[in-house]
Amino acid sequence: LELGRIQRDSRLAQASLESARRELNALLGLPPTYKLELTGSAASLSTTVAQDVPDDELDRRLLAGRFELRALE
Repeated sequence: LELGRIQRDSRLAQASLESARRELNALLGLPPTYKLELTGSAASLSTTVAQDVPDDELDRRLLAGRFELRALE
């Protein structure tokens, strides 16, 4: 059952990818079946783990330079 779920999830992800590619092609004015190769699309993504900060520091960082958010606060 788990293998079946994994295969289903894989098919859904592939279908979602193809749908997103067709949508991107439409936005760019390209035919839906055009194989647009994006630079670095096959490269793995790198992530950075940030240190856990206190809520006050997080609020300060979020509001820095965001005057509309500071006004709403």
